[in-house]
Amino acid sequence: MKNNLADEYVVKLNDIERFKGDTFSIPFEFFYDDGTPINLNECIPLMTICPYGKYQDEAIITKVMLISDTQSNLATAEFIASDTENIDGNKFSYQPVLVYDDTYEGSPRRRNYRRAEGDLLLRSDIKYDDTKI
Repeated sequence: MKNNLADEYVVKLNDIERFKGDTFSIPFEFFYDDGTPINLNECIPLMTICPYGKYQDEAIITKVMLISDTQSNLATAEFIASDTENIDGNKFSYQPVLVYDDTYEGSPRRRNYRRAEGDLLLRSDIKYDDTKI
């Protein structure tokens, strides 16, 4: 997918479908363009959930991803039931984001890198009413 703002390519991730209120994980491996693994200990890996098609809007959910003990370019976002059980809407975009804090020309700055996104579909629970049988 072409990102017109930065003229960069964004990787399309697999769609994820879950029920609202589910507990689930989203693992992600981070690499530079040349295939070299990114050391996540040098940044803050986040997973954001935004309204579908509005990745630049404020995230509805932001999770700090847990970095693997054995693989420094692998991190996982863990979602618990309360994260999604009362969320409005069904379709969202999820994006892994790398946040770097550094200085530029003597001033502190924060840089966010978004290079991938996927669709997250959160379905409502199926209610069963045995009085209707």
